[in-house]
Amino acid sequence: MAMVANTVGMIITLAFGMVQLKFVADLTWTASLAAGVYPPFILVGLIKAFLASWLGIIVRRRLQKANLIKEPIVEQQAS
Repeated sequence: MAMVANTVGMIITLAFGMVQLKFVADLTWTASLAAGVYPPFILVGLIKAFLASWLGIIVRRRLQKANLIKEPIVEQQAS
């Protein structure tokens, strides 16, 4: 779930950056997509999303183990 949330955040950030690039640099939509999203940022963004998810899970587990945060409430399914 953490990876999905980080990837969605990355996509939203790249979309806003592409819109800004289109209007500020007066580019076409295709040019702003190619210049601001594809080459430089997709791979790096996915790597950062993976690392943030991985580190976030590790930190959360350690905080739970140290009793600094509570365990998540797990709802039981009705049988």
